[in-house]
Amino acid sequence: MSSRFTWVPIVLFLVWAAISHHWYVCYIQQDCKQASATAEAPQASAAVAADIRPLVFHAGAAEAITQATFPAFKQTTLDGLKDGQVLEITGLYYAGEKAPAGFANMGLARAEQVKALFVPPLAAERVVLTSRLASELPAGESDSGLITAVAFDARQAPAANATTIVETDDKIAILFPLSSAVQEANPKVDEYLAQLAQRLIKNGESLVITGHTDNSGTPARNVIVGMHRAAHIRDLLVGKGMAHERIRILSEGAAKPVASNDSVEGRRLNRRVELQVLKQ
Repeated sequence: MSSRFTWVPIVLFLVWAAISHHWYVCYIQQDCKQASATAEAPQASAAVAADIRPLVFHAGAAEAITQATFPAFKQTTLDGLKDGQVLEITGLYYAGEKAPAGFANMGLARAEQVKALFVPPLAAERVVLTSRLASELPAGESDSGLITAVAFDARQAPAANATTIVETDDKIAILFPLSSAVQEANPKVDEYLAQLAQRLIKNGESLVITGHTDNSGTPARNVIVGMHRAAHIRDLLVGKGMAHERIRILSEGAAKPVASNDSVEGRRLNRRVELQVLKQ
């Protein structure tokens, strides 16, 4: 009987030896994490090496990270700019990302970082910084721990007092002339508001109109100017048949810029009213 169990001490010795070795390596030599990191490093390096995006960011951070393809991308971007065009750099930001000190949102902070990569050789006045809240991170975007958070557009800069209507997925923006709380008579705006009023009346929808300004005035004055702008657009819509009680007006003053106020074009983009349709 006793010979049948002679293997038990051997098994127990082997188990004890394995535990002792693990304890010595991990807790005396502190080598477990290092060994694990060494094993995983080739996969991480391969993921980064395969990433051909020229500019990337860490989530929650404003610093731009240039990759191997950036010099060629930069040169192509600069070569594509025509006379009279500006380079619009749009910083993207995601819900939950905290705005760095001195910036209205993370997107503008990122755009400012990228601007420094183009100026010089590009003249500062030919760069416009804007921002946009992105709805969600694209699938697979952060597999390497890095995200795309900037977009570029070369476009002709309109005159500072040009009237522009900008439509996005969830808002309509009407840009205002410098130091003005009232849009001058403009057939394009008048026609657009007439069509919008008819749509709202037909669908029984309501509207929130928010006035915004650039940073050229005092905070208190900017809030007042923003409210006057919102009220002006409301009154135009009411004059086209929209019920007064179905329009709510607000003012953010200069508190929520969509562009940097450091350029003429940026300030033009910030002098706006935003119309948000509320579904029934």
